[in-house]
Amino acid sequence: MIQQYGGQVRLANNMLYTVEFGLPGKTPVTWQFTSRYSSFYASIYMVRSVAGGVLDKLSDQEVATAIYNASIVVDNIIGDEETNGMARQEYVKFAAAIPLVNGVIASMLTDSNGETKRLGNLTIEKSSTSSINLKSLLGYLEKMMAYWESLLRTDSTTASTGVASAVRAKTNYAFPLTARVF
Repeated sequence: MIQQYGGQVRLANNMLYTVEFGLPGKTPVTWQFTSRYSSFYASIYMVRSVAGGVLDKLSDQEVATAIYNASIVVDNIIGDEETNGMARQEYVKFAAAIPLVNGVIASMLTDSNGETKRLGNLTIEKSSTSSINLKSLLGYLEKMMAYWESLLRTDSTTASTGVASAVRAKTNYAFPLTARVF
């Protein structure tokens, strides 16, 4: 609850809020925060620990948003069942790390922090991405996510209530939730 002009306002879940405070003649101060995420089945620390130092430059807000998105997917897989909490948590941990690592890889490929030395017609390039191979980490994350997803889908208490397909926004055609494209 926050107090605003004499009344109380309840913040909605899953929202990004921007606060700007300024005095006349002074530069305004702006900051952002997110309200409580609901569903949120893993911690920021868990996701950072599974991906190692790869996610060090990402903000906690970015990691939390990935956890929230993965939590929504797991809710669609198993419905409202509260069973198999460990499999749910592990699935979310790995599923949240995958898009974050993919984003780091994409930013590394577009980043031009390498050095180039030229001597006549001989050019030597030192790229910042050449020594970092994140493909094996990504493969591990995808393998573990698939393992925990299979446990979620085969749990006898949730097998009949899981969502089998969904409709993509703006396309109006169904796609199975079992198919994952990375």
